[in-house]
Amino acid sequence: MADPMCKITEGRLEFIFPDDWQVEKLDDTPFYRKHFQGFADSKSVDIVSFKPDGEELWLLEVKDYRINPRTKTLDLFLEIALKVRDTLALLYLAKSKPEISIYGFAGEAVAKTTIRVVLHLEQPANPSRLYPLIVDRDNARIKLAQTVRVVDPHALFCEMSAMPPNCQWQVILA
Repeated sequence: MADPMCKITEGRLEFIFPDDWQVEKLDDTPFYRKHFQGFADSKSVDIVSFKPDGEELWLLEVKDYRINPRTKTLDLFLEIALKVRDTLALLYLAKSKPEISIYGFAGEAVAKTTIRVVLHLEQPANPSRLYPLIVDRDNARIKLAQTVRVVDPHALFCEMSAMPPNCQWQVILA
């Protein structure tokens, strides 16, 4: 787990979860770095979290384009869908390997009955040609939900200035 305060820093953002939540940054784990990442160029969402006595597994992808513009040619929503797929595969594999550090976390994660996908996207406050909007805020949630609908037809789009009420964590500048 991250630390007792359930804080995860991703780039210039800090995500603060309730103390009773389990939170992992899977791409920082030895299993991911040494084994899973090299398997078919697998990726992971940035943060995986859940409340142990809850039913929901939260998969959070964090993108911050306030300073650096997006340079990837792959569609943003397809990129997220691929990361969600790979993360679920990683968790399922890890739950069957008691020798790895995220074994217990993965076992609890895959036991959840509902998977929630969240795109936390920070975009330039004043878009320009150099720093354009990556996606139209009004259509982002719809496009995300359409892309990951097999996993979560009600996927969430958020940013620091607009957090959905069912997101039980806070986001601040790191």
